[in-house]
Amino acid sequence: MDGRELERLQKSEARYRSLAEAVPQLVWTCAPDGRCDYMNARWLEYTGMPAGQLSAPVWIEVLHPDDRERATAAWEKSLRDLSPFEAEYRLRAKDGSYRWFQTRGVSVLNQGGEALYWAGTSTDIQDRKAAEEALSRHVEALARSNADLKQFAYVASHDLQEPLRTIVSYTQLLRKRYKNQLGPEGEEFLEYAAEGARQMQRLIKDLLAYSSSTRERELARRPTDCEYALQTALRNLAAGVRESGASVTHDSLPKVYAHPTQIVRVFQNLIGNSIKYRRQEEPPRIHVAAEREGRHWRLSIRDNGRGFEPDESERIFGVFQRLHDRTVPGTGIGLAICKRIVEAHGGRIWAESRSGEGATFFFTLPEAVTS
Repeated sequence: MDGRELERLQKSEARYRSLAEAVPQLVWTCAPDGRCDYMNARWLEYTGMPAGQLSAPVWIEVLHPDDRERATAAWEKSLRDLSPFEAEYRLRAKDGSYRWFQTRGVSVLNQGGEALYWAGTSTDIQDRKAAEEALSRHVEALARSNADLKQFAYVASHDLQEPLRTIVSYTQLLRKRYKNQLGPEGEEFLEYAAEGARQMQRLIKDLLAYSSSTRERELARRPTDCEYALQTALRNLAAGVRESGASVTHDSLPKVYAHPTQIVRVFQNLIGNSIKYRRQEEPPRIHVAAEREGRHWRLSIRDNGRGFEPDESERIFGVFQRLHDRTVPGTGIGLAICKRIVEAHGGRIWAESRSGEGATFFFTLPEAVTS
């Protein structure tokens, strides 16, 4: 090797080491037998090991005991197969604490395909791991919450509704058998009892609907015609539409990728809401529209009802949240059900209004992709 070649190699080595010392990762190289022959200053600073200890695979010494077997097995396989090395493990700092690192390494080969050395980096991923663990705990908590909700749904559908049916039946029987003996006040008391039981039945029914909406991901989705879903919802609401004198109009509505029954429920709850919270001086006028928004459709339901103040636009989607007096029938769960269904489909729902000026509810759903 002549002087110029030696000088070129020395410059290349200096450039490599400068880069290795500048990056925030722990940088290392190892000989083909796995022994470390270079660690950058960040490695030495983190572990507190002196440079003189680099004649052995020192990284194994600072591995967390629970990670050693897994990491060393992956390292030995990479040495044997000359395949890339990638592993996540905890490294001990000089103060005795451990942090998670993601390590990647590759072999550098000569022209004959033999390993000259290994080079790699170890990146601190402690914050990412902490976030993943927090998310995992949150998911577990949600899973437990959903399991509890399903259990409640089972109990509600069996153990709670039966005594309510009994109360309603016996109040009807009392009214039939003792009608002439009760008098106006007794009749009134019986009606209070029966209406209370019926309200509890409605509440249980809505809670069951709220529970079932959490399992939306388990339901089969397919291209769903929103116009058909709207017409189905209106058939279900026929009595309320007729009684209130409501007029419901709509633009051309798209097909979305969703579970049809759940989308019917969204239309039914939102339009039913517009009918319930109408103004007494004029019948409800409700219009349904749709507008493309990227790969989603944004649907809107506008009414001329009582409306609400803008600062209430988030609260109305909570469970049992009702903005108006209790003379309006309902349980305060309908909008919460809509929110669960829409979000389970990957969409979002919101509302815009001012008190006395009607309201517009918006929600987005993914478009139906056609082949």
